[in-house]
Amino acid sequence: MKQKDILLIVVVLLLVGIVKLFRGGEEIIDRKEDSGRSFYEHVDSPHSFSFPPEDYSGIRRIVIDNPAGSLTVLPAEGEAVTLQSTLIVFHPSEKTAGELQNRLKINRDPEPDGGLRISATEAGVESVGRFRLDHTLWVPDGVFIDARTRHGDVEMAHVSADLKLRHAFGSLDISEWTGNLDLEAENCKLELVNVSGEQRIGARGCEITIQNADRLELVPRRCQVNLSGIRERVVISKALLNRISIDNAANVRILGSSDQIGLDTVSGTTSIQDEFEDIELINVTGDVSLESKRSRMTLKNVNVGTLFARCSYRDAEFSQISFQSARIELHQSDLLLGLKEIGIGLDIDGVHSDVILNLPESLTYSADVAAKMGEIVYASDASFSETRERGLHRLSREIPGAVKLRVVTSYGDITIRKTESQ
Repeated sequence: MKQKDILLIVVVLLLVGIVKLFRGGEEIIDRKEDSGRSFYEHVDSPHSFSFPPEDYSGIRRIVIDNPAGSLTVLPAEGEAVTLQSTLIVFHPSEKTAGELQNRLKINRDPEPDGGLRISATEAGVESVGRFRLDHTLWVPDGVFIDARTRHGDVEMAHVSADLKLRHAFGSLDISEWTGNLDLEAENCKLELVNVSGEQRIGARGCEITIQNADRLELVPRRCQVNLSGIRERVVISKALLNRISIDNAANVRILGSSDQIGLDTVSGTTSIQDEFEDIELINVTGDVSLESKRSRMTLKNVNVGTLFARCSYRDAEFSQISFQSARIELHQSDLLLGLKEIGIGLDIDGVHSDVILNLPESLTYSADVAAKMGEIVYASDASFSETRERGLHRLSREIPGAVKLRVVTSYGDITIRKTESQ
């Protein structure tokens, strides 16, 4: 074959490819199909088609199933539900045109019992990723919304309604919402701002930000969690591999594993059971209960009625601590405790743990301090009774009506120091 013939063949193939590329941009949706509903084409996109806005009266329940696309929910001006939908097709070609035209079924039909069902279904995985269907809803107060959305953004604002939502792969933004929320989110950025009611959220692989909410129940897995202004209670359960930050909240309960936890300015009852990662509490009031294995505990400026802490295998540092009564259990964990004020008493039990107590200079207390196979280090004071017997070093004194201080360790030392202020 001559060189000219080869060159001619190459040119012909290139021209054929260019023709097919331009044909790929042709409109692929038959406007006369799809349940008789008409489309009009957006001027800004050759592959975007919209249903005209449509009103639905008497709707009390909306069910949405959207395999790909965004969902926006806004308040209605009247009592009717208004729906605007836009279909966007990606990279159409002759082959995909026929496939989508035959497989894609778009339904926006009211039901006799006052429901509105909105769905887009396609047969076969070949259509996945080839289209998206964006919905905008204007809803009156009191309408229940049950939605399942994927591969798009969800935005809802200024609505009073109960919501059940399952969302994956996209952002989820709800603000100025009044009503109960039942959310399941996966691989998305979730943000709630100024919401009232019960909020139940299950999340996996999400970045979560919640500001100004009432009652929150959260089940996070591998999430970044930032909570602020939770007014009544926060319950985080079955948590795993999260970073959790909470500030300006009341009544916090956390149960999980491998979570890094930070609390700042929390009141009411605080209860944490976790392991492996750090736990930090700053500016906490009310009552506190902490139980952890292999977690470093840090408490600063804590003023509570009762304090309970159980720490294993990692050290604990408590500074500027005030309480009425406290019990601390240590297992292979050293404790540095800086006390500011005690109302009733302190009880510490440790195994293979060193304890350092920094006590206020003005504190008057009764003492029962014992170190088995360890030493007690303290400033000499004639008011103490000190004994040593068979590896047990004991220090005691009794002052009627004074604060009671009990510290007992095995295979660890106890150091008692006085400080001017904490």
